[in-house]
Amino acid sequence: MSNLWRGASLAATLLVGSQSGAIAGAAEPVRACPTVEIATLASAGEVGARPIPGPDGAVDVRHSLITTGDIRLASPAVADGQPVLILNFKPAAAGAFRAYTAAHVGDSIVFIVDGKVVKVARIFEPIVGDGIQVGPLTADDAKPLATALNRCASAAR
Repeated sequence: MSNLWRGASLAATLLVGSQSGAIAGAAEPVRACPTVEIATLASAGEVGARPIPGPDGAVDVRHSLITTGDIRLASPAVADGQPVLILNFKPAAAGAFRAYTAAHVGDSIVFIVDGKVVKVARIFEPIVGDGIQVGPLTADDAKPLATALNRCASAAR
């Protein structure tokens, strides 16, 4: 199965590696403010890396590029017949993310929800939009997560 992350403008595509899985607790109600993080993947044994549990074992990450507070809008959608989650970032975060992906083509990033790895993706080309598309997910994962993230973003304004 092919798993894709795409820039919100659909101009850039990242192919997801072997780590993928359902969002923890998606069958249960998603809490009001889930913790979302997009982080850099650390090298094996890298000093200062922090392990994050995932469906295929722990993944070591370096630092956060995007956190819940950087998300302006989250939307469930369908792309290529598969449910996805579109995340639009606040302007400063979007700029920093674009700069990071431009400078780190070939590196991997990690999508984390509530402290668990959901996707690991390789950056194949720079992201040029103001966000990304994460998927495929299940509709049962994407819609509640988008609703909860938007509730968080509204409360923070």
